Amino acid sequence: MVHRLLLVEDSRTDREALLKCIKTDPPIYEVVAAASIEEAFDALAGPPFDLILLDHYLPGCTGLQLLESIRAKGIVSPVIYITGELGHETISAALSLGATHYLAKDGSHLKVLAPVVRRSLELEQVRRDREQAVALLRQAEATHRSLVESADALMFQLTRELRVLFVNQAVRRHLGYPPEELMAGPGAIERILLPADRAPTLSACRAMFDTRETHELEAHFLSRRGGVRLYRLSSHLREHEGLETVLEVIATDITAQRALMEALENEKSELTRANIELSKLSRVRADFLQKISHELCTPMNSILGYTEYLLQGLDGPLAPRQTENLERVRRNAQRLMGFISNLLDFSRLEAREIELSATEFPLVRLLAEVVEPYGSRLRPGAELVMDCPADLVVRAEAGVEVEVKDAGPGIPSESLGVIFEPFRQASEGLDRGHEGAGLGLAIADQLARLHHGYIEVESLVGAGSTFRLKLPIQPQGESRVPPFFGVEGGGARSWRMVLAVDRDPETLALLARILEPVGFQLLGVRSVGHALSILARISPRGEPPRPAAGSDPAPAPGSGPVAPVLELAKAPTDTAPRGAPGPGSWGVHLQTAGTLPCALLVDLVTAEADGAPLFGRLREAGSRLSIPVLTVSLAGERPLLADAARLEWLEKPFKPAQLLSRIHQLISLVKVRDCLVVDDEADILSLYDAILKNEGVPQIRRASSAEAALAEIERHLPDVMILDLRMPGMGGLELIRQLRTHDRTRNLPIVVVTGKSLTQEDSLFLSKHVSHVLMKGESPNLEKELVRLLNDAVGA
Repeated sequence: MVHRLLLVEDSRTDREALLKCIKTDPPIYEVVAAASIEEAFDALAGPPFDLILLDHYLPGCTGLQLLESIRAKGIVSPVIYITGELGHETISAALSLGATHYLAKDGSHLKVLAPVVRRSLELEQVRRDREQAVALLRQAEATHRSLVESADALMFQLTRELRVLFVNQAVRRHLGYPPEELMAGPGAIERILLPADRAPTLSACRAMFDTRETHELEAHFLSRRGGVRLYRLSSHLREHEGLETVLEVIATDITAQRALMEALENEKSELTRANIELSKLSRVRADFLQKISHELCTPMNSILGYTEYLLQGLDGPLAPRQTENLERVRRNAQRLMGFISNLLDFSRLEAREIELSATEFPLVRLLAEVVEPYGSRLRPGAELVMDCPADLVVRAEAGVEVEVKDAGPGIPSESLGVIFEPFRQASEGLDRGHEGAGLGLAIADQLARLHHGYIEVESLVGAGSTFRLKLPIQPQGESRVPPFFGVEGGGARSWRMVLAVDRDPETLALLARILEPVGFQLLGVRSVGHALSILARISPRGEPPRPAAGSDPAPAPGSGPVAPVLELAKAPTDTAPRGAPGPGSWGVHLQTAGTLPCALLVDLVTAEADGAPLFGRLREAGSRLSIPVLTVSLAGERPLLADAARLEWLEKPFKPAQLLSRIHQLISLVKVRDCLVVDDEADILSLYDAILKNEGVPQIRRASSAEAALAEIERHLPDVMILDLRMPGMGGLELIRQLRTHDRTRNLPIVVVTGKSLTQEDSLFLSKHVSHVLMKGESPNLEKELVRLLNDAVGA
């Protein structure tokens, strides 16, 4: 740093001597010389000087006169007064006018000129820094005071004697007291506190000076106009070194907040009391409905019983008119009995007296029993058409969906919100053209909710209505799937669908009895054509396409009707073999739409009868969907098809353990040999490890961060990677970006399994760069879905 110096000296010789004394290498001083008072004032009119060297004797005046003029102009630069005479009067006058040092012009004094100059500059810098610090401190104090004075909370400073040392202007706005009035003397705090709060509040404040603990309490303050306000007090000690320790108190007005909380509490109490009363009324109504329903059921049972008795002619023959009248009595009695039954069901639901017992049941048989009174008839396809004016469609994807359509008058949109309420109907007038009390939909809706399901409705006036019942296949919160056992390496819990093709129903029944108890689900059909019809509805990625109407392959002669969603391979009753299973076993099965079978089990004799081209198409479909095929033939027989292709096959008769072992060998032939799992949660890594080991993946590597994953990939490229998106450090999305920028990893299959909420941008990015995305918690069967996606990604 270069300092500016002003040297006022009329003697050239003395100037050179002085400059020589303060010369440095490299130069750190910029010296401006002035030989007269005029030249000095001209120089001082320019940029300021860091130091002035002033001679005593000058032309026409003395240095003292110039120094006085300099200070009068407000120039505060330090001055070293240099004179040939060190008289006390001269020195005293120079110092009184603001000189910082003085020196004589003899050789011994001039030797110390250089250190004196440096010291003067250092002191000047200290003075400037101090002035700047003082200015900043004053500015900060002004800002702090402004904030304190403008704050909405009351701010006090109290001494140990609880005298108000300071209070801000908020006390005037809140309570009407001028701050100076409260600071005028002792007792101000006692005066503004509500009498009931004085003792505990003052005691807590005094205790803080001894315990040094911070306290929060509440107190009521009295305003000058007589009002009362509630404040929350936050207090702490401020200790000053060498000064008095004070207690700083911040009081926040919570009067409105407390009033609102009390109002909410009162409203909550009122609502609680009202709910209790409503619950009592509801219980009384439910009890009344149950009692009146039971009282009505007894005579109605007698009426129906005696009516049936008379209609059967047990008391003698009836005239035609008598029979007709009794039929009317029975019909209306049955209607009334149905209404009473609905009342009983509704009252039990309202009283929460119905408990669910989760169990597996044959859905199709149950539906057939429901529609049987309407004279139903089955037709091939996905619909069960009833003679009554409604169509029923059953689907099974993530759950069960039952859809009922009618071609009736429809429901107005303004009535859709009330039709599920009890005793409410779309048409409420006395001139309505339909019967009923409005309980059927209310009961159905409550039963659906009990099963963690729901009912949807769509309707268009004049075009009819569509109702959809949606239920989960598995009970909520537990798994009803039996464990897979009987084969070494078992222990997995998974439904495994096996598609079996055999013309012999006895064989299908045997397969069902072997496979279903150990966790497999058998879908049995009696021709290769039917199997092709089912597989045609499954895309390579397991998503069921929507084929155009009429595009299904025609069923082969002699086989039962096959639906893409509802499988009804039921043999006629009069031709069913003895011991063959009835509806609900292999004969009637619900096929999950779009679910990939884990294996195809094909009888070669059946396949040969259907023709080599069809069997070839079946093998191609299995290959397209990565489904292994196991063929079965009688011992000693080698059908022609077996000679035409290399087949995995099993001889009849076989033992159950042989069949299970072969199927397990087939489904364990996964494509993935080396899988890298990337997730920062240790439990999730262990879960994936168990799943993949159970499925026979030979090498499973783990990485708990994106950086560790890059190191593993650099060491050895895996077949596929399972990746979580949300991890500390580098996230999953950034890892994908890095992998896709290098030729070696550009085509690495990636299956993302994440619980992260995806933005539209994230979804678009992932759709371009990864094979599959599986959301955590959304798959009801993580094991099956994950392995399928891994194999699909590797085979893509």
